[in-house]
Amino acid sequence: MAAIDKALAEIESRELGDKIVYQQYADKYNVSRSALSRRHRGISRSRADYTADKQSLTPHQELELVRYITKLTKQGLPPTREMIRNFLSEVAHQQLSESWVTRFINRHEIHLISKWTSAMDRTRHLADSESKYRLYFELLHGKITQYHLEARDIYNMDEKGFLIGLVGRSKRIFSRRQWEKKEVRASLQDGSREFLTVLACCCADGSSLPPALIYAAKKGAIRLSWVEDIKAGEHEVFVSSSPTGWSNDDRKLDRLVRTAVTDSHQYEVRKLRSSVHHLSVQNELLKHKVDGLEEALQHKKKHKKKGKALDLQQRQKYHGGAVLWSPRKLREARAREAVRERDETEEKLQKAQAKKQRKEAQLQRQVELEQRRVERQRLKEAKELERAEKAIERARKVEAQHQKKTIQQAQERKRKASQVTLSSNKRQKRASAAQAGVQTQDEPSAAPPRVTSRGRNVNLPQKFR
Repeated sequence: MAAIDKALAEIESRELGDKIVYQQYADKYNVSRSALSRRHRGISRSRADYTADKQSLTPHQELELVRYITKLTKQGLPPTREMIRNFLSEVAHQQLSESWVTRFINRHEIHLISKWTSAMDRTRHLADSESKYRLYFELLHGKITQYHLEARDIYNMDEKGFLIGLVGRSKRIFSRRQWEKKEVRASLQDGSREFLTVLACCCADGSSLPPALIYAAKKGAIRLSWVEDIKAGEHEVFVSSSPTGWSNDDRKLDRLVRTAVTDSHQYEVRKLRSSVHHLSVQNELLKHKVDGLEEALQHKKKHKKKGKALDLQQRQKYHGGAVLWSPRKLREARAREAVRERDETEEKLQKAQAKKQRKEAQLQRQVELEQRRVERQRLKEAKELERAEKAIERARKVEAQHQKKTIQQAQERKRKASQVTLSSNKRQKRASAAQAGVQTQDEPSAAPPRVTSRGRNVNLPQKFR
């Protein structure tokens, strides 16, 4: 602890109400009186605190990240430099450079070490056993000696699995203690991805057999995308398949703790500050982990697509169910697949043309139906107009005929009356004329003839007269 820090600790430990004489403490610890006064009143701060505030992460946050890396190493998942950069950027809420990661590792070289390593499948790590390896080779050497086997009689067939989308070697950051004790020397990888196996068969005399590729597929299917780069006569390989890939908030919290607490050198205060940084960093790391898992899941769903299975004609002979296809067979299958795709393309074109023709015919029929409907509407309106004109003309004729008939009837009544008067004065005597005149006046006058609405006379039957 620096002398000025000791002076500050003694000042903080005094009893309440005691007068502070800064010169006395400055002389005791051989420090500047003004510097001690400014530090105690919070006007200035130490160089270490100033440097920590200028850094992207505080020392507490960096120590928390070191603990997190140690925890990952114990789980067999040592992070890469890019992963550490993502961790630190997530906590600092800003994008950090690659050189910052290097400086971080150098600052904590007591706890961290960077090494190249190859990944090991998790299931293989669980099944790895030194005793089993020893028993196997003891049995192998025993059988070679027992049966006097020569080099030309000994073949070794080994398989190597590849997880599609993962590289073989990567640079990882390990816990130095676990690396030096050889507790963890490799990183684990997820074995649930799509898997590809290579079979290599070598003889003890130096010769070898063509390799074989085994893909994961159901019912022995071979997809076209797997073998599209294999050429017959150029590549000597067999293909098969089986059913079996810091933080601004932290600074605010730290400032809150410094403001709320008067004595910043108490053990409880230091413990509280450390707990706040611990919870904040853990929260950011867990959030980053969840986001990474969700992104990986979305990436897997996005790039998941199905390939096409080749039409491989099975052999007549049965060889126990294990079949390896040569490049010639694959070439024939690709040719059949090309013919099938061409036929499918032609069929799709024919269907598209037929569909287009049906659609054009349907549109033409709709146009014709619309034209017919418009023509029917026009004819209907013309007929209605003609019918209205005829009705008007007919009403006009009837009215004219009524007027004419009325005039004729009036003239006929006048003519008949004049004729009756003249005939009675000439042919009868005066007495007779008087009697006849009385009788004539007593008789009712004849009713006018009845006519129809069209002007025709109506002749009533005898019984209705």
